[in-house]
Amino acid sequence: RKLEQDLRHALGAGEFEVHYQPIINIETRRKVAMEALVRWRHPVYGLIRPDEFIPLAEETGLINALGEWVLQQACRDASRWPLAVRVSVNLSPVQFQNSDLAGQVARILAETRLPAKRLELEITESVLLHYTDENIGVLHRLRDLGVSIALDDFGIGYSSLTYLRTFPFDKIKIDRSFVSEMPQMDVCAAIVCAVANLGRSLDIVTTAEGVETEQQFDLLRAAGCTQAQGYLFGRPCPVAELDFDDAIPKRSAGIEKNHALTARDVMLVRTSFSLVVPIQDTVSSLFYGRLFAIAPNLRRLFSEDITDQKRKLMAVLSSCVGRLHDFPALAPVVRELGARHVGYGAKREHYASVAQALLWALEKGLGDLFTFEVRSAWIKVYDLLAAAMQAGAEEIETERAVS
Repeated sequence: RKLEQDLRHALGAGEFEVHYQPIINIETRRKVAMEALVRWRHPVYGLIRPDEFIPLAEETGLINALGEWVLQQACRDASRWPLAVRVSVNLSPVQFQNSDLAGQVARILAETRLPAKRLELEITESVLLHYTDENIGVLHRLRDLGVSIALDDFGIGYSSLTYLRTFPFDKIKIDRSFVSEMPQMDVCAAIVCAVANLGRSLDIVTTAEGVETEQQFDLLRAAGCTQAQGYLFGRPCPVAELDFDDAIPKRSAGIEKNHALTARDVMLVRTSFSLVVPIQDTVSSLFYGRLFAIAPNLRRLFSEDITDQKRKLMAVLSSCVGRLHDFPALAPVVRELGARHVGYGAKREHYASVAQALLWALEKGLGDLFTFEVRSAWIKVYDLLAAAMQAGAEEIETERAVS
């Protein structure tokens, strides 16, 4: 009750501050936006984080006045920033009970002279859980102003995918819980990769939250995320401490001491293979055309029905790529495949020709998307798969020799 009384007094007393945390473009490492985060500088308790007082503000209805003040202050600050830098402001679900929310935003933009395209409004799925039709209508009116709408904490709610169908969001923000576990948990890496692919397919910007290490950043770049935000690039700070001049430098992440398959390799291969699937007939045709050109003697090992052969190739690739995150479990399956190929006449020296043809087909099919990093990951994956297949072949040859 005392905190509630202090909260009512705080806004009039000027105790609130807006701090900003940078959002960077993953490719250039340059700041493209700043997220506005409100702080309460309490005269007794010091600086109080929003998660400690926002729920109280929402419960008491004070969030409407506070949210309007934050939006106005953020737009006023952003109007003095470089034109390429946007400002991102969170909206509470309670604020959507204000039927004139879009009008309020329009007035603030006019007063601060901030172009609408430089304002981004973040919402959580709570906005869509209740009063769906009314809130969707408000979102459309906001978007009609020219501002961008972002769906925050994507992936942890009840119906995140449904909301992408309900409203044309400009951005989805991947929750920090997935980002923090990417290096340790393949399932988190796979989820982030899938969300990045989803965003690219729908032409939606993807921002990964909670990035704290260069390893996480490298994985996000490999996954194809658009933007990143977190302590690696800067903690929230007052507007006077913001620096817009230079790209954020890369910190040393150390050198890998082994050549084992990493989560980054897995994501590079998965991401690029997802682009191959829609053009699989073209890529498989390129593969067999190249293979028979560089090794004509291999043609006799394949069936005359090349259409069926192409289908088998994509099925094998799909199965292997889909299980790379658990290579120890995949290896026995690949060894068995290698053993079967011995019966078809496959030999050790054939693997080099297959590798050459596969890399050539991927490069021709994907073009500029088949970067040096992607190529290196495919080589590492192929070498591991080929080694497992050769091990299976050697087991069969040893058994035959003994027999």
